[in-house]
Amino acid sequence: MDFEDDLFDSLLTLESSFYQQGYDEGLNDGLRSGRSEGTQFGLQTGFQRFVSVGILQGRCRVWKELSRANSSSNTADDVVPVGGGRSTKQLQVLTELVTGIPTVNTEDAVEEYENRLKRAKARAKVVVRLLKDPTPVRLEEDIVQVLGRDEEEIIENATGLETLEEHDHEHEDTNDSRAAMEIEIS
Repeated sequence: MDFEDDLFDSLLTLESSFYQQGYDEGLNDGLRSGRSEGTQFGLQTGFQRFVSVGILQGRCRVWKELSRANSSSNTADDVVPVGGGRSTKQLQVLTELVTGIPTVNTEDAVEEYENRLKRAKARAKVVVRLLKDPTPVRLEEDIVQVLGRDEEEIIENATGLETLEEHDHEHEDTNDSRAAMEIEIS
């Protein structure tokens, strides 16, 4: 009788033993691949969050250099650069907003990041208007876009600081080819 009880006991616990075996295998797989997948996800998410900050930092540098070039080319002391002292102050505040953003993943740091980025986007709009910059900057909810490009185009071209004329010439070529296609179709 003892032999028969042992035979059926394993059948009664079959579900729990398979569950435990699957759990152990999943845990081991998770330990092996979890760190690398987590690292990849973290890098991707971090990049997506900070690409806008990087674009704004780059634009600040360009605007500062343009401001310095404009002020050094003015020979008369009474000539004020485009936007005047107000643009310099706005640019300084914008630079401060985008340079000290925390890169840690805590609740307070994420809240500070979102707050500073929101304020930086608003400040960038003011700076663009004050400096009368011909290069449009689109400050969407999730990403800062330059010349209406998407994230991949910004990464490929790195700066996105072409002049508006270059951008218009690119679109003229596209419009010319579209017009030619329409003529051929007609």
